[in-house]
Amino acid sequence: MSGRSKGEWVLTGVLVLVFVAAGGNKLADTATAIQQFSDHFGLPGWLAVVIGFCEVAGAIGLLIPRFSKLAAAGLAIIMLGAAGSHIRAEDPFFAPLIPLVLLGMLGAFVWLELRRGRAAAAPAA
Repeated sequence: MSGRSKGEWVLTGVLVLVFVAAGGNKLADTATAIQQFSDHFGLPGWLAVVIGFCEVAGAIGLLIPRFSKLAAAGLAIIMLGAAGSHIRAEDPFFAPLIPLVLLGMLGAFVWLELRRGRAAAAPAA
């Protein structure tokens, strides 16, 4: 494997499953996603399809070491936008909770990837 610990694989697996499910849901039921984006959040409906695609692509990118940090950064940007949209449209305390938790998990993922990368690059004693 790519040198990830069991805990890192669990974190990666959870993130991949969440983003494939979220993005896949937007792509599978585009009419509902488009309506929710426009009616509930006041965003252009086409953005639901773009975000759904980016969530699925980002989830796949988390599994590819060469792209994992870039994928996590892209997903983090989406989660920041999601948190902001939920704050504007709903309860500012509880509605953004899930996007913010996912943002924290993505931060932990990147930190672990960077730490593993530095350990691999360190010269052997």
